Amino acid sequence: MSSSNEEPDPAPRASHVHPSSPDASSSSPRSPRRPVPKPLPVRVRARTGRAGKPKTRSGCHTCKARRVKCDEGKPFCQRCIRYGTACEGYAKKEPEPKPARVATTRILLPKASFLQQLAKLGSPTPNIRIKPNARFSNPLEAQSFRMYLDETAQQIPGAFKSSLWDRLIPQISEHVPFVRHAIIAIGSLQKSRLQQQKSPFSGDDYLQYQYALKQYDRSLRSMREAIAAGYHDLRKALIACLLVYCFEGILGNQASAIAHAESGLMLLHHWKHSRTMAKPWKLASPAWEEAYLEREITEAFTALDLQVLCFIDGRSQEVHRQSVQAESALLGTMPRFTDFAGAKEFWQHMVNRNYHFSKSLQHYNPSAAHEEREGDSWEGEAKMTKEELLGSSTINGPVSVKQEQMQYRQQIHQWLEASSKIFTEIKAGGNKEEQVGAAILQMQAYGNDIMLAGAFFTSDIEYDVFRPEFTKIVELGEFIYPNLVGRPSADDLSLSSLRFHFDVGIVAILFLVASRCRFDAIRQRAIALLLSANYREGIWDALAIANIAVWLRGIEREDIGEDDFVREEKRAFLTAISMDLHRKKTVVSCSQRINGGLETRSATLTW
Repeated sequence: MSSSNEEPDPAPRASHVHPSSPDASSSSPRSPRRPVPKPLPVRVRARTGRAGKPKTRSGCHTCKARRVKCDEGKPFCQRCIRYGTACEGYAKKEPEPKPARVATTRILLPKASFLQQLAKLGSPTPNIRIKPNARFSNPLEAQSFRMYLDETAQQIPGAFKSSLWDRLIPQISEHVPFVRHAIIAIGSLQKSRLQQQKSPFSGDDYLQYQYALKQYDRSLRSMREAIAAGYHDLRKALIACLLVYCFEGILGNQASAIAHAESGLMLLHHWKHSRTMAKPWKLASPAWEEAYLEREITEAFTALDLQVLCFIDGRSQEVHRQSVQAESALLGTMPRFTDFAGAKEFWQHMVNRNYHFSKSLQHYNPSAAHEEREGDSWEGEAKMTKEELLGSSTINGPVSVKQEQMQYRQQIHQWLEASSKIFTEIKAGGNKEEQVGAAILQMQAYGNDIMLAGAFFTSDIEYDVFRPEFTKIVELGEFIYPNLVGRPSADDLSLSSLRFHFDVGIVAILFLVASRCRFDAIRQRAIALLLSANYREGIWDALAIANIAVWLRGIEREDIGEDDFVREEKRAFLTAISMDLHRKKTVVSCSQRINGGLETRSATLTW
């Protein structure tokens, strides 16, 4: 049921500088830096309703519509919370006073606690159609919103299209101001990058960039207003997480993006476990329809989970173990796939389960690593230690763990076999989009198999057994890349507009080949693909990791011939990465096992 009342939207602040204002050109430096939020522990709990009362007509709107007795809990009745539906409030609700505003010109990043405050276990408001008279304050807002719809929303999903970005989120924006301003901010950021590509010296891109930051600021302030006024639920918090992640990901602030991704994932993790205790859920079952989160949102968070698993993951081993159990229960036995969608959905849960398994075995203290990152000189940098880098430290465990790893590897091969008929049909008669999607899944399967095996390797020589898989990955990548990413029109990649996709697709897998395959012809093909376009999948930037791979290869091939075998003592493995995409700069370290010890090399890379 849609509502005609919109959530409060804070008015534009007097300190904001309009892009067309003469003051805009004399404002802050071209790359303003902002404080990186610290991910906070997530606690999700339902509020306790007050005691029951005699029959009355003053219950919440939802209970009235359902014709059930309301306990009149404030701000949401406990009956609605237990039922898992929206408590739409009461007829005569007195709004809470808005907090006083303090004038400032600084653009603030949202704290992870925003998502915690936005998320209460009330149900979401239903989808709302976009009205023709959408509330834009000026033509620039409308233009940026249109840029998001026409360009960004079409690009973000990548190979696997989703109505989340071009339908669901724009619909929600009609009702929720912070969503609308986040859309405008993302659209404006996209516009600034296109302007930089077309007219790199005009200065218009900088004005548009400043406007994007100010719209982002308005979105964050609207979040605060929503919290103060009581307009908050889990659904809105998850949407906020996705939009913040996209904005920060496009901007290149990996640390901020990952902090909010983790916060949103933990909210969803607690919600799932609170519900599965009462009713277990199965893949493609009606349970998702009975729940109040749209499938598009849960699918987006499945993809976001993989982003975090493949990068900096600050979640505890206990969370990873719980996730392994949940995904395994959901998957059950290998079905016979009748269509591509079924094979894809099964794979997404399987690959996440496998990465959670590997993370659950790492000897890694998230709290200690977080403390170590505090005080870094690069604001927004993503810093990873050896323990966080999958494949850089050997996993030791009991025989049962090794058996579990072998079981998961066997399931990958079973999935490839079960999907082979569908993939063959798509390759022979499918459209280009289907062919690219099928190739991506196969590429991920080969890469995930190598990752699982490599977690238990004690020597880098053991990776050589995967030469056929490395070859298949590169061949698939050479088909996927031009169709998914395209080729830059200019020789100078700095003039090519960034292509941003939300999902982890192929970049991380190509980096696996570029860093672990020592068959040089195959390795160089993988590096060439990564260098061929200004492309980013979430927080995985192709140009950044390509430069790391080039550096590693150079170290390993010092003083050897073009086709010579790379001996064990020459093989390098990463031990630390500090990456700042905003400044296009990375400090990287690696180690080599020389003379029975470890020799460490470090470098600062720019691109």
